[in-house]
Amino acid sequence: MKKYMGLIMVALLSVVLFIGCGKSGGDTKLEEPQRLEVKIDYKDVKTIELYDLDQKKVREFSKEEHEKIVDYVNSSKTTNNPHIEMITGNIMKVTFNDNSELNFSSYGSETNCVVGGKYKGKDFNHHLISPEIAKILLEK
Repeated sequence: MKKYMGLIMVALLSVVLFIGCGKSGGDTKLEEPQRLEVKIDYKDVKTIELYDLDQKKVREFSKEEHEKIVDYVNSSKTTNNPHIEMITGNIMKVTFNDNSELNFSSYGSETNCVVGGKYKGKDFNHHLISPEIAKILLEK
């Protein structure tokens, strides 16, 4: 019996963890993707820059590209689906005329990305569904 005690303990612990993880609270309830409540005005954008993970500037987007990128953001949806807490690919930094910033980062998804920062003095933190932005972040 002693020789099986360790195996029994591991099995019991696994069951407890499995059941515990399966019955998480209501805050993890998945919702349908939603449209952004706040729309960004491309005229508020001062610069849009792409950085690699070493914080070296990869490129700066032209003023003509600003409108297209802002349109990608404004047409995206938000989701509360879980995602990996890691950064891969590039980071896109949008700086506004008031010097506030949004930072878009990739976690490897070809359709989603994470954005955090402020726009017009308000927090702007979302898990976005935006294949266009995700593609920019994953470009080499």
